[in-house]
Amino acid sequence: MENLFKLFEPFAFHTDQLQSDSQSLSQVVPCLLNLEAHLLTSPLRNPLAQVLLKSLRERFAGILHPDSTQFDGTAAGACLLDPNVSLILQSPDSASPMKAAPSFVQNLAAQ
Repeated sequence: MENLFKLFEPFAFHTDQLQSDSQSLSQVVPCLLNLEAHLLTSPLRNPLAQVLLKSLRERFAGILHPDSTQFDGTAAGACLLDPNVSLILQSPDSASPMKAAPSFVQNLAAQ
């Protein structure tokens, strides 16, 4: 039970954080990246963690992976424009969505 608690605790934290009225879309990408990192470092490469990681990557490909056919750059653009998040997201882990963010913002501005 303790291992399950440790595995799911970040999911509970980020769910509470994102359902708050005070959060913005710019927090979605950092939360997803944090959950992905948590699952990647799960002790003993827990099989449940591997299933959750695969599911997380598939479910949120439209937010995290610009090469996905479902990709929508709105969340990446929100991260780029939020000064509280943009500096944090300059890490190699978030390179993929952040590379797509400037073009999304430019296209939105052109419209």
